[in-house]
Amino acid sequence: MKETEHRFGGAWTEIKLKVLRDYLRFYAQALKNQPFKLLYIDAFAGTGDRTVGNDKFSLFVSERRLKGSARIALELERPFDRYVFIERNSRRFQALETLRRQYPQHRIECLRGEANSELQDLCARIAWRQYRAVLFLDPYGLSVEWVTLQRIARTQAIDLWYLFALSGLYRQTARDFERVDPAGAARLDSVLGTPDWREAFYAPIAPTTPDLFGDPVSPIIGRHADVDAIEAFVGDRLRAAGFAKVAEPLRLLLRGGTPLYSLFFCVSNPNPKAIALSMRVAHHLLKAARL
Repeated sequence: MKETEHRFGGAWTEIKLKVLRDYLRFYAQALKNQPFKLLYIDAFAGTGDRTVGNDKFSLFVSERRLKGSARIALELERPFDRYVFIERNSRRFQALETLRRQYPQHRIECLRGEANSELQDLCARIAWRQYRAVLFLDPYGLSVEWVTLQRIARTQAIDLWYLFALSGLYRQTARDFERVDPAGAARLDSVLGTPDWREAFYAPIAPTTPDLFGDPVSPIIGRHADVDAIEAFVGDRLRAAGFAKVAEPLRLLLRGGTPLYSLFFCVSNPNPKAIALSMRVAHHLLKAARL
């Protein structure tokens, strides 16, 4: 693999990027006459591009370099006033720096660091009375901490697109609660901001009956929550983080139909007019992506 390559994604990747691109176009147009500066934040920016490989079923399909979220944002017909790209990996960060130099007409800040730390710092130092922002959270697994979501919501100025690793959460919650990895459980506590998922996802699945010697047998604690229930719990936690409104998510699937991600849209601005406009457009884009 070449040093500047970033391989990831599938058909679902194009769906999420189309939703993001269309929303950014709407946002830049809708707020063009408002007194705010517009900021786009990409917290797991990668290289700005992605490479898709040869189709294993064909000898005639070559590798392609496609636009990632960062480059899509930079190529909007009506650009944002400011861009912030965050990336921890040194190789990908250098690619972002190269991308930044390709767009000297834009104000671009590339931050190398851990996304949660950088986002929390950014939320604290931006004068949000002067800015409105769109933030794209496309993390590597379950890596966005609850406190980060709280800080984002507290700005009351950010529209958030959050690609949540639904399959990752499902894998962490083993069917038998006794088999849940303690480190994984602690990670879920940090991501969801509560230990309550234990009670929400698990319940006794066998009655307590005496054994052959008359001693009681402890029930098996098993996961009863299906994917729908788990996804709904995540949505409730986003509301609990302080977002004014959370849209019904778009579930992204693997080719065979296995749930992979849930694309959530969250509005932090409590203004009713802002909520109504953003949600109307987000609902339209998410509904169109489901068709």
